[in-house]
Parts: sequence; structure tokens; C-alpha cells
Amino acid sequence: MRSKTESVLNILRKKAPATVAIFNKGEWYSCYDDDAMIIASEIFLSDVGLQRTTLGDEEFPMINLNVGQYNRVIRDLLLFLRHRVEIYEEINGVYCLTKKGVLGNLGDFEELVQDSVELAELSTIMAIKLIGDDDSEDNRISISFCNAQDFRITVAEFNDTPHFSNLENCIVSMAPRESLVFKSDEMKTPERWKRLDTSLNRSNVQKISVKEPAMELENFRSEVKSLLQKKFQAIELSESCLLLIRTLVNYMQLLDDERYQNQFAFVNYGSTGFMHVDSSALRALEVFSITYDQDSTVEESGSLYEFLNKCRSNPGKRLLREWLRRPLSDLRRIKERLDVVEVLIEDHSSRQVLYDDLLRRIPDIPLLSRRLVQKKATLHDCYRLYQLISLLRRFEEVIEELKDFNQRFEPAVKELVYEPILHSTSEFKNFTALIESTIDIEHAEKTGDFRIKPEMDKNLLEISSQLKAIESKAEKARRSMMSKLENESLKLEVTSEHGYLFRLTLKDANIVLKRKDVQIMKSAKTSGGVYFSHESLESLNGEFLELQSKYNDVQNYLTKLVIDTCAGYVAGLQSLSDILGVIDVLVAFSTIASSSINTYVRPELHEKGTGIFELVKCRHPVLECLPNLQFIPNDVRFHYESENEDNKPRFMVLTGANMGGKSTYLRSAVLTVLLAQCGCFVPCDSARFSIVDGIYTRVGAGDYQCKGVSTFMAEMVDCASILESATPNSLIIVDELGRGTSTYDGFGLAWAISEDIIDRIKCFCLFATHFHELAHLQDKHSDAVRNFKADTYVNEESKLVILYKVMEGVTGRSFGLNIAEMVGFPDPVIKSASEILQSLESSLEMKDFASDQTDYDAIVGKLKNTDKENLRKAILNLIPANI
Repeated sequence: MRSKTESVLNILRKKAPATVAIFNKGEWYSCYDDDAMIIASEIFLSDVGLQRTTLGDEEFPMINLNVGQYNRVIRDLLLFLRHRVEIYEEINGVYCLTKKGVLGNLGDFEELVQDSVELAELSTIMAIKLIGDDDSEDNRISISFCNAQDFRITVAEFNDTPHFSNLENCIVSMAPRESLVFKSDEMKTPERWKRLDTSLNRSNVQKISVKEPAMELENFRSEVKSLLQKKFQAIELSESCLLLIRTLVNYMQLLDDERYQNQFAFVNYGSTGFMHVDSSALRALEVFSITYDQDSTVEESGSLYEFLNKCRSNPGKRLLREWLRRPLSDLRRIKERLDVVEVLIEDHSSRQVLYDDLLRRIPDIPLLSRRLVQKKATLHDCYRLYQLISLLRRFEEVIEELKDFNQRFEPAVKELVYEPILHSTSEFKNFTALIESTIDIEHAEKTGDFRIKPEMDKNLLEISSQLKAIESKAEKARRSMMSKLENESLKLEVTSEHGYLFRLTLKDANIVLKRKDVQIMKSAKTSGGVYFSHESLESLNGEFLELQSKYNDVQNYLTKLVIDTCAGYVAGLQSLSDILGVIDVLVAFSTIASSSINTYVRPELHEKGTGIFELVKCRHPVLECLPNLQFIPNDVRFHYESENEDNKPRFMVLTGANMGGKSTYLRSAVLTVLLAQCGCFVPCDSARFSIVDGIYTRVGAGDYQCKGVSTFMAEMVDCASILESATPNSLIIVDELGRGTSTYDGFGLAWAISEDIIDRIKCFCLFATHFHELAHLQDKHSDAVRNFKADTYVNEESKLVILYKVMEGVTGRSFGLNIAEMVGFPDPVIKSASEILQSLESSLEMKDFASDQTDYDAIVGKLKNTDKENLRKAILNLIPANI
């Protein structure tokens, strides 16, 4: 007893920070000290289960967990609280480590968290290193990502903007949940670190500061290469990438686990061919989560991902998330996806076979791959992969029919899905032969028990013959019992626990329930019938179970060989998972377009820089599906095709009352672009536009107060990213810029930023605002700016009527009191506000009001006359340098 207590105390004293130690007590689990407090306060949100216990001479808080609580605690600690978890069990009177896991390497806890579709994202860990001094002109960074769920290591090195907008785009694409940050003590100024910190905060990445270890370059190189697949062994890595990868894999505890040797693919991250999408855009467009701002007209909706997720398999669901984070900007590849989606819509029968039958039968390939690598796979897992490979032949037939359905789309179908499926079928021919020659498939389909074929070993063959002899005797006993019971429905079943049993349906169960010569196996009673034994079987089952045990002992070695051989196909399984994911997502896109009661059309896309943007009757794909909501579509037109460089309408100033639909209008337009460049049909009557290389947003009045970022700071960070990174081929949406500061400052910023977008960036921009004076931008930039408004009118009862139609013009007044009345403000508040407004308009204070209006006119006049360079300098002066 004393040694167990001492081992617990020793473990608690020596365990690393952020590690939770859980002790297996047999029927329950125990945690002590800070670990017990964390579980009580952060998982159960209650101290009811806390107790006090004495270990040696010390008193500790303790919490006990049953099996259900243990499962929940493991998931929450790993996936959400991001702690390391260690499980200790008693061995020879002391507690020893038997299981361990961390978010990036779940290892021994795979079974508890495998049903999480987002697990691959949650398991990505990142390391980042700034290269050069703070005063360097090149903001160069080196990054590495590692994901032990899909066995990929990704690296990148690039020069970034001052506010790390390219890094943020990279983080959005790779979706890490933790970042190891190398922070050198020799940096001269902290400005770059403040900006990096802000970028990581905005991306919701947990930061872990790490020290740069002494460089042992050749040791690091050999350790890293030991994890890579053989075809990547010759890759040369820079010193910074080598340092990052080695630190990552060491942090994730991969180096000490021989199961991961030669399993990882190596990927060079590249942004070419992909649209720039940062975390601000994902939030603003509600791609993965829901947010609401002042113009929201609904109380309940879903994210874009939830709407699009018609995928039937886990590989498809994961790939859909990846495509939404990384839309394409390569016209050829987009058209290729759209071609396949269009032919799937036209070929109804092929689409239905894929959607209703084949895709739903795809297992979780990455999970099975991990089980093979971690030596946890069974013959059943190998058989599931065999079934999948067999299913590829059916995929091949259906996709060949799809390829031949319309010759116009044949090249796209052939390139994107048909040839990859053929390649996978060919690649796994030997795998199929391996399974068919080693696993006793007939026996498995008959009994549910997976075993090695007896022909593989002389001893197995001999034991198998003896087992077949027992089976014949058991069948003879069944016929004898069937005669006694006078019931021909009697079945013979075999279980690993009891051996052979008789089974009757529940309808006929009364025949045997009162017989004294049978033994009812209550533990085996199911809704499918009642299981029972008889002395004729009991005499056989002793010998059967003994022979079955010997068979299992003999076949264990052969089973290990089979599973090790199957593990050699992990790289091919990764590729197969990718191609089946592509098919699943494209089928989901075609299902959405073909099943919608509203019109979905194929977008007409043009090369970058051709200056086209025309959406007819554009709708929001998520909001239009809400029940009891009649969605009003709108046009978005401000394209140019003129040879006159100065005549390029590209900037829309949108004014209108709150709740008038401005935010929905902006989001509808940008989501149309996002969907189209993912390869999906769009919710419009027609859509044509030039390819966009990036989506930049400043939407809503959100802040990050818990991370030290105020509303104004959030606005400025978004604006800094827009002004640094947007190009003439980008699409910008701005919604209510300037709400986080004083009225005059807000208006000045809105004007100055608008001018910079119009004059310098020269891209398409939708700018919704309550500063009606911004409409004067059209006076200064008549060829580039167009004024639109969300139409409303006040009826004869002085009630505001919102039409949700966007039309040319400018809203001439604010409707604050009308909106307050519509949303149910108390009448006394409305009346008081109205009286104050009337007083201001009719009293001497009207002079101040008039003066304010004069000030506005003066500001507008001054801004109109300010040259471009001075205006740009004013913007930079207004944006804090350390954001």
C-alpha cells in the first residue's frame, strides 16, 4: 500500500505543466491536486464531486470518475482544453504509465475521439519563426505544420506584409489550433512581435513560446527524415524549416514512437492558384460559425458549411472544409470542377447511385490508416479496406458512364475523377490479392469472426479440420433438437464466448423456456430471439473453445505479418481518401443545385483583370432556406468592359436604414463569388464575373476584448490588412466602418480608406455605411463610384416600411427612432427620444446642429480637395503602428 501511495506522489511531483495524470483504479479513475480542480471547474463546472484525501503526510483534493465521466474528461482535456493526458495503472504494486496523448498525437485515445469530423483540423500543430531583425525591410517568416492524423508535414517560407496578412491566410488554409513561437531575445524592438501576436489572436491560435535549442543540424536532419516516407527522403530542408519540424515532432511525441517511422508525406505550402481568405473573412461570411450584427434580419440560421455539407463520407466532409478555406483562383481548375458538377446535375441516375449507395459506404480511411500505422488494426479493419477496394470497381463503372454521358464534359471528368480512380484500382490490385489469399472471408461472412485462412499454415489447417468436425457434430445436434421441438426455424449460432448455441425467434421462445434439459443463455437474449444450450452442445463447446484458442495463438504471428504488409499501403490510402473526398464534395454540390426549389446556375467566369461583375437576382444561400422567410433577391451590377481606363465603375456606396438588408446584400454577393470559385453553382438567375484573387472584409462591430483587441482596433487591423494586401483583382466589402471611434474620426477614416481603394487599389468594393456624406465620393470619382440604397419609405401611419430592395440613390436621413419602434423599444423611451429630437431641431440648439452640418460640409470639401498622397499619409497616421 505504501509503495502505491509513494508512486502516486512521485508522479504528481514530477509531471510536466499542462499535463493531467489519471489513475486507473479498476472500476473507476482518480485524479488529484490541480488535475482534480481543473476537471471540476472547467469540465464539470461544479465542485460537487471533489473530495479531500491524504497521500502520505499531505492532503490533496481528489475526484473520482466512472467510465462515462472518464470518456468525457479525456475528450474535453485533449480536444478543447488542449492538455496532455497520461493514464497510470497499477503494475506490481506501483503505478506505471500505460497511455498518453496530446492534441497533435492522440495515440492511445484514438477510439474515444475518432468520431469528430474536425479532428484533422484540431490535430494540426504549427511552429513559426521570424527571420531577420525587427528593423528589416523584409518581414520574412518560416512556418511548419504537422498533422499526425493524416500524416502530413507542411512547410513554407515567405516575405509577409507588416501586419502578417499572408500568415493569416496560411493559418486559415491549414487550420492549426496551437502554434509554437520561437521568440529570440536579441530582437531590437517589439513591434513585429505585437503584430504577430495580434495576427495569431485574430486567427484563434493558441500560442506556446519555445526557446530555440542549440543547433545539432545533422542529428535534427536524421531525426526528421526518419519520419518521412521514402520518396521524400532526398528533400533538402533549410536550417529554419529543419529546426521547426524537429521542434514540432518532438513536441508531439512522434520521435519516440517507432510506429510513425517513414509514414509522413512532405508538402511545400503554396498560395499560387488559391484565393486569399483570412480569418476576418471567414467570420464575416459565417462560413463555419454564426455571428450577428445590427443589420441581421433573422434570429436563427446556419453556417455556410452546414448548408453545403451534403457529403456522405468523412473524407468528403473534411475536404469540403478545406475547399471553403482555400477557394481556387485558377480559372482552368474552377471550370474543371464546374464541368463535373454540371454533368452530375444532368446525369441524374449516376448522381443518385453515387449519393444514395456508393459514397455512404466509404469508411473513415484516415482512421483505418492510423490504426494500421499504430499497430492497432485488426483483420476486420483490413477486410473493411478490402471491401472499399472492391467498391472502387463500381465507382469506376459509374464514373465511366458519367464520362460518356456528355462529350463536352468528358475531359474534366477524366482528369478530375476518372483517371485517379483507375490509378487507385490498379495500385491496390496486390492489396486485394493479399486479403483474398490470407483472410478466411467465407468464414468471416458466415460467423462474423475474422481469421487467417487455414491453408496458410500446417498447424492451422489441422486445427481447422478438427473445428469443422465439431461443426458437423453441432449441426447434427441441431437437427436432433429440431425434431424434439418440432420446429424447423431452429438455428445454430456460434459465439466467441459460449461456442455453439441454438437460437429461436422470440415468437417461438415459449417452446424451450420451460424445458429442463436446456440452459437459457440470458446474457445472449436479444430482440432477434432467445439463445439456449443443450447437453449435446455443451460436450462439444469445451473442445471447440479450446481449439479456437489454439487457432488464435497460432495465427497471431501470421496476423501481424498481414497487418504490417497492409500498413505499407498507407500512402496509397491517403491518395484514395483524397480522390473519394473530391467525388463526395462534387456530388454534394450537384445535389444542392438540383434539389433546391430556387434557381442555382453555373457562373460564367472570366480571367482576372477583365473587370466584370454582374449578379442577377442574387440570393443568400443560407438565409433563403429559413422557414417562413420570403427572401428578396437583388442585382449586383458594377462591371466595366470599356477600353477607357478612367471609366471603371467599381466602388459601390450603399446607404440605408438598419435592418434594411445591407449586410445580407454584401454577404450574398461575396458568398456567390466564394461558392463559384470553390466549384459550386450559385444562387442567382445569372452570374458572371472576373476571377477574384482575394476576399477582404471589414464587417460588423465585433471586438476581441478577451484578447485585448477593442472594436476600433479590430476595425483598424482589418483595414490595415485590406490596404496592404488587396490587389486590383480583389473583392472588398466594408460594412459600417468607423463605428468604433468618434463621429468625425470615423467619417474621416471611412472617406480616406475609400479614396485609397478607389485611387490606388482599384478593385471592386461594396461599402455599406451610415455616413451618408460618403455619397459625395461620386462627385469626385464620377466614373468609379456608384451610389445605391436599401429602399424604404414611411407610410401614412408614420411607420417605416422596409422593402429589402437595393436601388440607385442615397438615403437622405436616419431612421433610428423608426427602427427602435419596430424592434419593440418601450413607448416612453421612444416618446422621450422623439421629444429630445424635436427640441434640438426647434430650439436654439439648432444653431449647434447647423454648425455641425457646416462642419461636415467643410470636412467633405476638404477631403475632396486633398491630393491622393497626403490622404494616404493621413490614413497611415490614423492607423496605430503597433496593431
